[in-house]
Amino acid sequence: MRIGRAVFERMDGVIASISMIAVFVMMLLITADVGGRYIFNRPLIGSQEIVEMLMIVTVFFGLSYTQKHHGHVGVDLLPGALEGTKFAWLPVALYATTGIFVYVSLSVFAVRHAVSTYARGTSSIYLQWPIWWLGVCVSVGCIFLAVRLAVTSWDDAHGVRHDPEWEQ
Repeated sequence: MRIGRAVFERMDGVIASISMIAVFVMMLLITADVGGRYIFNRPLIGSQEIVEMLMIVTVFFGLSYTQKHHGHVGVDLLPGALEGTKFAWLPVALYATTGIFVYVSLSVFAVRHAVSTYARGTSSIYLQWPIWWLGVCVSVGCIFLAVRLAVTSWDDAHGVRHDPEWEQ
């Protein structure tokens, strides 16, 4: 189990790095576009479409990383009310089953959409780039988040606490 977790953490780090690089490229593209538009009166052609594609990569490849560092907004109603009772396990079970179900379902839908888009040869409007790979990015990001939710739930159920700042 340690090897599987180590492999997952390494792969998760790779997709988180891709997400961070995508943010940096978006920043450069937007800066170049704005500079070109207002200084030289020549905007960067296709930059908006590229930025839209990079947003998908950024958001979905960053989901698991954000979950790992507890960056998502959460409401703690049920766990607080059940703490110290014999039903304290219930929030962890609900968290795991609903989250994993939702993100695995979303991943399956995204793969089906990517296959359909690939089969039809659908491309972006302006640059005419194929867009099937964006569905794959959504699917990969959702699967990594589902695995992260399972790992987090397992750790919570077994009382394991990790400080993500020290795991780097």
